[in-house]
Amino acid sequence: MDQTMETLDQIREFFSNDRFASNCLGARIDSFDFETLEATVSMDVEERHLNGHDIVMGGVYFTLADFALESARTSTSPRRLRSATASTP
Repeated sequence: MDQTMETLDQIREFFSNDRFASNCLGARIDSFDFETLEATVSMDVEERHLNGHDIVMGGVYFTLADFALESARTSTSPRRLRSATASTP
């Protein structure tokens, strides 16, 4: 990707081809702040995301966090971030 994505729709379109986070997990990009470079992502938890204790499998959280970080990092090209951090409200 050689150009900056300037709209939320462009970011969503780019990541719609993410075979794991978007297609298997069902993650979606809810918002992206182009000033602070913050991405907000979400997903609907389904039974297939639960472990044997009926709680969300840890890998789901890590994948969702990875998806948010990569959304923020990739969406800023050509001033591509080399790292990103995650936080919760």
